Amino acid sequence: NINGNTIQVKSFPDGKVEYQVSIVDSTGIFKKELKNAIPDEQASSQPSGQGDEAKLDDLRVGDKVTVDSYQDVANGNSFTAKDVYIIVVPK
Repeated sequence: NINGNTIQVKSFPDGKVEYQVSIVDSTGIFKKELKNAIPDEQASSQPSGQGDEAKLDDLRVGDKVTVDSYQDVANGNSFTAKDVYIIVVPK
């Protein structure tokens, strides 16, 4: 879910925790298109290589997202993203 400069993501692997992730001017956004489908547990990790620079508008339903943060997210449900990796997995 995208609302302005905030994306809503679910924790991996259980999806029980939802995080509100703020995207700021210094947030790096990268897109990596995978050639082969991979298991969900592998899609949750950052793919090798940073990928191409992207924009938040490049995020589509069905894409996997990995977010790096400056802070420990274990004790909250909102944080600012350092980097966002959009991982496009073929169907």
